Amino acid sequence: MDRYILCDLDGTLAEYHGWPADGGIGAPIPRMVERVKAKLAEGEEVRIFTARVARVEPYGEREYFEVRRQHLLIEAWTLEHIGTALKATATKDFKCVEIWDDRARQVVLNTGAFLDEVQRAARALGAIQQQAMDFLSRGIAPAHLGPVRVSITQTLSEVEQELIVNEFAAQGGTIEFQRRCGGGHAVLLGIGLEEFLKREEDHLMHGAGGSLRAWGDGSQKVGLAPTGLLGDIVKVLRKNNSR
Repeated sequence: MDRYILCDLDGTLAEYHGWPADGGIGAPIPRMVERVKAKLAEGEEVRIFTARVARVEPYGEREYFEVRRQHLLIEAWTLEHIGTALKATATKDFKCVEIWDDRARQVVLNTGAFLDEVQRAARALGAIQQQAMDFLSRGIAPAHLGPVRVSITQTLSEVEQELIVNEFAAQGGTIEFQRRCGGGHAVLLGIGLEEFLKREEDHLMHGAGGSLRAWGDGSQKVGLAPTGLLGDIVKVLRKNNSR
């Protein structure tokens, strides 16, 4: 195939407890070994992504032979534990489609936001929406709702707050963030929830429950399915969780 996956070695595919004196490779990590085997069985190419074979300056004869030795060690190790000798590299090119690495932190394409920030924001948004829905279940009329104060248990970064502000704006409301003293929790003041709740009330009263469904990371909270960036991420999470 004209594409490949990069899989880190130390700490990802093989156990790592500090650099060994002989430069050897640790014991295989069964779960990741099975993942690599599964991808190979699907016809995917997997390459070992490791600094063991990086050209680090100064690069002389000694370094050359050590890198060559590491290539041979990796080929022998993967042949023994994977069943085939895998190519090792310290670089990537445009044919790389995924990187599996214990040190990686995934960034959402074209946003500058980390995936874990988007996931945390999506969970927080779900908690906010659930509390807003609770007002409906208690029979509070949206027209008399006014500002609503809700709280969530986690402290959110500026990026996570921005994601929620933008998402809530797309749903017809606004959010202001405040800090709660003494607890470290983020406190949110929701303003303009009337349109949001009225739309939900219409769905409940007229049976148009298309938007009322479980979403998020498996928490089974009910609320509006998020839109925009959070919506895209939630769809991916839901798809992955259903496999």
